[in-house]
Amino acid sequence: MVIVIHQAAHTQNALHYNEKKVKKGVATFFDSQNTLSVNPFMCDEKHRLKNLLDIEKVNTRVKKNCLHISFNPSAEDSRKLGDKTIRLEIRNMMEHTGYGNQPYFVYKHQDLERVHFHEVSTRIDRVTGWKIKDNYEKEKLQRFIKSLEEKYQLTQKTTKEEPVFRFSPRSRNIKQNLENLFKHLNSLN
Repeated sequence: MVIVIHQAAHTQNALHYNEKKVKKGVATFFDSQNTLSVNPFMCDEKHRLKNLLDIEKVNTRVKKNCLHISFNPSAEDSRKLGDKTIRLEIRNMMEHTGYGNQPYFVYKHQDLERVHFHEVSTRIDRVTGWKIKDNYEKEKLQRFIKSLEEKYQLTQKTTKEEPVFRFSPRSRNIKQNLENLFKHLNSLN
């Protein structure tokens, strides 16, 4: 199980990225919580974006106000957990990291060799207007991953697998492949 927090300054970009994947047919709407409507996926992209931007307008001092997380179970873990349990555990993860009361949208991506999920929310508290404390966010996620692996006997990565980087004129995910390549190169230092 791998969970990654993506650095994104603009919520609109993260939401648009996921919405574009849905339009291409390589992602689907998976879940949402704490939104203005019962089923925000019945509305258009502007409605979903408005849920988040209205909150962010309250505190314009925060520069990186977007929360964009990818939840990446291995293929085996995904089969073991199933959609219902993954939906529950994504909600638990949001709660564990302090974003459980925030409006957020979850997208199920099937554009890679494995199924993975993206959550988009805002770091501005919808009640107080203050930035949600993100101290030790990565450590919190690591503890959450460890508890998930123990709870469901999931695959634990004990050895570092060498990532596969494919680049060709027909690659659909050149940007993602480049990001992965640079992350891998940075981790070698």
